[in-house]
Amino acid sequence: MQPLCQSYQRCNLDSIFESPEEFYSDAKVVLSNGQEVSFHRCILSARLPFFKTTLSRAEKIHQNKTMKLEIKDIAKDYEVGFHFLVTVFSYVYNNRVKPPPKEISKCLDMNCHPAVQFVMEVLYLASTFQIPELVTQYQSQLLEMVDNIGIEHILDILQLASICGGYCKTLLDKCTNLIAWSDLDVFTLKKSLPSSYHHIVKQIVDIHEQAGLKITEPERNVLGIYQALDTKDIELVSIFHKEGHLLSSAYALHYAVTYCEVKTTMDLLELELVDVNQRNPKGCTVLQVAIMRKEPRLIMCLLLKGAIVSETSSDGRTALQMARQLTKEVDYNQITERGKSSPRGRVCLEILEQAHKLDSWPIEISPSSLAADELKKMLISLENQVAVARSNFPMEALVAMMSSSTSKSTAAMRSGGKKI
Repeated sequence: MQPLCQSYQRCNLDSIFESPEEFYSDAKVVLSNGQEVSFHRCILSARLPFFKTTLSRAEKIHQNKTMKLEIKDIAKDYEVGFHFLVTVFSYVYNNRVKPPPKEISKCLDMNCHPAVQFVMEVLYLASTFQIPELVTQYQSQLLEMVDNIGIEHILDILQLASICGGYCKTLLDKCTNLIAWSDLDVFTLKKSLPSSYHHIVKQIVDIHEQAGLKITEPERNVLGIYQALDTKDIELVSIFHKEGHLLSSAYALHYAVTYCEVKTTMDLLELELVDVNQRNPKGCTVLQVAIMRKEPRLIMCLLLKGAIVSETSSDGRTALQMARQLTKEVDYNQITERGKSSPRGRVCLEILEQAHKLDSWPIEISPSSLAADELKKMLISLENQVAVARSNFPMEALVAMMSSSTSKSTAAMRSGGKKI
């Protein structure tokens, strides 16, 4: 009889949460994108001490108005989305963990980063809202996942575990050891983690020293090139190269696409001093490293300069496969509303898919081969299309305009500076 009652109770609470307005919800959490998740104060405050305290403070401000909590005020250290908050609230209502929505946790490839991201965000909310049993469950999932993912993702999990504090000590210790025994150098580790994580860096250095491992730092000239890139001083970068400190030896382009602004990378590419398909010591091309940024302008710029999509990394993946692993299926399939930006990951993937289909990228038409009247008609048509695109699809328009600008610049350089 008792299991039947519990099942009936969960079913009723499920209905209450899934139809909050129908069942007189009296509070909302507002996400960073403006979406709202409704809930009932009596349920959350009764089950979670965190919300009892938070709602008590908020009540003095809102009084008789519908209470709205900004997610940035209650979960400050990590950005979370709609489905992740709904998953945690659903657990609070019915004391049962539901499987993640496939459209959110599924990507376009077998090895799926969105699945890892889903677990990370739910774990963060569980620790923030002080739900220990939920923390235990999702921490266990991440402990299994970290053995099968790349070091760049382990760094993300390390930061999350540190934010979660004592709740995730086991996860933090495992990530620390995995990084310590990986081929990640200390300089890259320092660049990848905020300065507040210096104690973790020191811990990893201590592990290296105790094991007798050699700790290498970039040479002075290499550091000089990196500092010049950090300060956007492309002229100084060029001087380093002319003095015999080759940019290729410093893997300057790999560094730029990882840490610098897109404009800095574009300026560096314009120098044409580095092979755009150069591999770093880990066997990755510049394009493969750039995929992690999910920056369409960066991807487009590299392709226009001759980056090869079909090149494989040391583990056999192409840039296109990497992009698929980073892109949520829901982001790829959704229809973008007019005036709103498309998900950056999807735009990057679409650019790579188009490049993969073409034998050469980009396919250019020489203006000199067109009659003046035809050229004028094409320019007017293009201006009209750009105006519409800017209004309706700003991200795609930005990439298209950058493509046009870069193509003209490249053509001018090839023609010896002559106008075309």
